[in-house]
Amino acid sequence: MWATVTRKETPSVYKNSRDEAVRICEVMDAGLPVLPPRSRLYCMEPIGLGTPDVESLTGYIARLAGEQNVSTGVLFGWELAPLVNKKYLLGTGSRTDLRGGILANSFRKLTKAVNGIGVVATDWRQALETATLRHDLTSLTMLVWRNVLSSHGLLRPFRAWCPICYEERREASLDIYEPLLWALDGITICHHHNRRLAFHCPHCAKQLPLLAPRSRVGYCSKCSRWLGRSSGGALNAGEMTDEELNWQRWVVDNVGELLAAAPELPAPPSGEMIMKAISVCIKTVAAGDEGKFARALQIDKATVRRWRTGRVVPQLPKLLRVCHSVGISLLRFLTGANGDGLTGLCAATPLQEHITRRGWRRLDLDKTSRTLTSALEEVPAPTLVLVARRIGRTPATIRKYFPELCVEIAARHARQIKERWEDLGRKLADALHSEEPPPSITDFARHHQCHKSLLNNLFPELCHKVAERRAIYLKEVASDMRDKNREQIRQAAYTLHSMGVYPSTRRVSAILPGQPKIGSSKAGLDALRSACRELGVRR
Repeated sequence: MWATVTRKETPSVYKNSRDEAVRICEVMDAGLPVLPPRSRLYCMEPIGLGTPDVESLTGYIARLAGEQNVSTGVLFGWELAPLVNKKYLLGTGSRTDLRGGILANSFRKLTKAVNGIGVVATDWRQALETATLRHDLTSLTMLVWRNVLSSHGLLRPFRAWCPICYEERREASLDIYEPLLWALDGITICHHHNRRLAFHCPHCAKQLPLLAPRSRVGYCSKCSRWLGRSSGGALNAGEMTDEELNWQRWVVDNVGELLAAAPELPAPPSGEMIMKAISVCIKTVAAGDEGKFARALQIDKATVRRWRTGRVVPQLPKLLRVCHSVGISLLRFLTGANGDGLTGLCAATPLQEHITRRGWRRLDLDKTSRTLTSALEEVPAPTLVLVARRIGRTPATIRKYFPELCVEIAARHARQIKERWEDLGRKLADALHSEEPPPSITDFARHHQCHKSLLNNLFPELCHKVAERRAIYLKEVASDMRDKNREQIRQAAYTLHSMGVYPSTRRVSAILPGQPKIGSSKAGLDALRSACRELGVRR
């Protein structure tokens, strides 16, 4: 049964409730809650962090543009470029309408550097971290290895992809992305399917830039068609040999291990590690002989010395060759280059398996003489450098034993070049006076298989006259075209007026050949106004 409350108990109940409310209010904070900062763009998580298949920064930008439902060009030019704040991006001054075309103009040749180790990668990584409030985008580039790897030969300037990976991820309803491995120049296979990467669109056969105004992950930025394909199709012409496939597998495993370890490193490796590692390898594998070590790896001795002294940072392809010959992983070579660890590993492999001295070959004088004599009869005349390369010697060596033949070969090639230049001059003069329509310098150079800069250097006056004649011809063509268009608009207006129809821009455009939009052309509107004045029609 319910308990009854008398009138005498009621005030005490109210008093206790009031005291409890006062105590709760004293504990509560009446201030505004502290909200975490908000990002300008989606705080999208990168794919594959800490694995060999980590996403590339260029692929992350294209994927982020898709999530934001804007084109890559708009995201790059309007959101990220102002955060980078560089003159080469914002050099258009007040022409802010050109920002969306940065990827098609000023920044096209620098897009590969976004995944690299230099200032460009640093700037765009910082811009993306500022816009997304993420702090783990460094691993989407090679910035962690900037002190131990050279930028030369590191990245390819165009897209590469595995069509099977694209197709499998789409069928599994997974996010499609571009791994950083695919952006590295030395990687030519997909380690999941042991097939060559694709470098051309299967539909339009064009190479695709890493970033373009219409870039979409998994789609061609030229024709916008899907780049994936099932494993049953013919992906690439030409199969790989077993030796090439084994080498690529080793390269992918070592580079993938490098990318997977990047987020866990406490600090980027220093250049001193490379110096120590090279010194230890030379000491243990080649008994301290730099020349012997360089010959084994088919690398210039001066290059090895620059590595050892820290004057030059090794390129990734050459560093992979060193690690493979010595028998050590690339990650251990770059991060664990203490003397004891490398010495124990390198000494475990016999020296002769790595070092093979090139045999000395005697120059066959009779064969060389016959080769030089036959070169004097070749058409076109070859250069001495080309002939020496056929023999397998340097031009200096050939000149030492056969000075007269070498002088004659060089003189014959020089005469051929002179005759070629004189012939070009005659043809350029003929084009100036006789050819109709007059060609441009670019067309003339393309037709005669030479560069236009060569023509400008050899025949500056003739080139100037040809360019002037071409400009006059183009002006005449443009004037004739304007007169023809004006007459067509006039006839169309007269035709509509005779039918009792008002000659509006839409009606006139509809009956013109090709149906041009004369409303967006000043010359077209002027011609229509002039025709209406002749007809006495008000506009």
